[in-house]
Amino acid sequence: MAIPWNIRGSASQILSQDKTSSQYRALLAIADVPHPDRSILGGFINDAFDPQEAARYFLHRICAEEGSEIPPEKLKSKFLSEWKTLVDKFRPTLATSISSETKMLIYQGDGGRCCLTHTPFKSYLDPGIEYVHMIPPCVFTDPDLAEGYTIDANLFRPQCDPWLYMMADEVILDNSTPELAPMISEGLLHIHARFSKSLAWMDAKQYMDASINNGTERKSFSPLLVSPFSLLRHFWLALPSYIRASIYDALVWVGSRIYGPSLSMTVFRLPFGLYLRRGSPMLASKYHVEAHTLHMIEQLTHIPAPRAIDVFQSSRTMTDEQVKQAVNDLKNNLSELRKIPPHTTEFRICNSQGGGILDWRLSDSQREELRFRSEADFNKYLTDPFGEEIRKRAAKSHAIHHEIYFTHGDLNPRNILAENGRITGIVDWENAGWFPEYWEYTKAHFSVRSLMRWLADVVDQVFEGYRDELQVENMLSDLLSPF
Repeated sequence: MAIPWNIRGSASQILSQDKTSSQYRALLAIADVPHPDRSILGGFINDAFDPQEAARYFLHRICAEEGSEIPPEKLKSKFLSEWKTLVDKFRPTLATSISSETKMLIYQGDGGRCCLTHTPFKSYLDPGIEYVHMIPPCVFTDPDLAEGYTIDANLFRPQCDPWLYMMADEVILDNSTPELAPMISEGLLHIHARFSKSLAWMDAKQYMDASINNGTERKSFSPLLVSPFSLLRHFWLALPSYIRASIYDALVWVGSRIYGPSLSMTVFRLPFGLYLRRGSPMLASKYHVEAHTLHMIEQLTHIPAPRAIDVFQSSRTMTDEQVKQAVNDLKNNLSELRKIPPHTTEFRICNSQGGGILDWRLSDSQREELRFRSEADFNKYLTDPFGEEIRKRAAKSHAIHHEIYFTHGDLNPRNILAENGRITGIVDWENAGWFPEYWEYTKAHFSVRSLMRWLADVVDQVFEGYRDELQVENMLSDLLSPF
């Protein structure tokens, strides 16, 4: 929570406390400190185990001794500097030296997802995972935190009292495998909670300072931009809606690669400073009204509101006839794909340049140069993690000879753009390469097993056979899955 400067005039219940309390007087004393330094200091007062005791300590520190010529502002500045130094010691750090076994236990304990953002990961070795020490280990041996440190760090010591549970309301931690990976130390969570807000405001200050120094603060709205923008928008809206929808889908994909996955299910950041919002068809009329409102704001004011470019309703559901047409298109596309001649290299299973493949089904491919001279080598790799019994069960697929074809490797509804039953684009080719002929089919089932219409009406119609291969692949991938 940001600490306001207008403490006396605030109607907030948080500040409508006893005006004679030490906490209130301390907040009043920092009201003239510029934001966000004011909120950083507020963290010392409000986030201590005993805010009143912390406030008394702060007030004592900023009171000049009798006869001293040091102004209170300098004492506050000195205290702020010392507090920032202490807070920075508790900044979470990357855990670079933990073992693979520990990483796997943490990954399983979190259910394969980030415990805060719930972003899913395919393996505990996924390069996107960052293992973090919430409290840096060096804190416990830091000589500056020994007795006599300038700021009384004991004000933030871990102990049990009801106030602790107020800090835990915002994040609920759930351990999926308590028998394997015990929860992280409750005491460390309590310590981290005490410093987290001040850390966040310190990061905010760093960002704000950098923005000002680099001249990246938001520029004022210029009416000179309206005319060319309106002209471009006019030509853009002249395109058929299905073309615009396909381009938007492609931009969503590009945006996710540039900026990372969206934490929202409805709002997506696109390139070129654009944002896209998807909503329920039931609210379509409301979105049209919002677009009209933004057009009015754009034309009649200088308020820097978003400029509405486009709003339309696009159906995401196909009729049976449209699905049949899409199946035919997909068959033709895959037929062309399989005509691409193999790469002239000793490795038959490889990427388009003859190098290592990248495949979300094969976690090693994200950190190793994974390629194979033959299907037999590929099969051996797939079954190496398992015992003899699993290898025997896999033999009903692996004993079959398969042709090696160029493969997209990630055909799923997110990567196929369609309009009125016609496929208008296939995106996301990072998993493409030469694989056994069944791989396209089994990968189309991978991670989307709940989309029954997609699997039964599209995938199973595009591909003939490969049912034994699918059964074996499902078995092998399930055995490797942490879920």
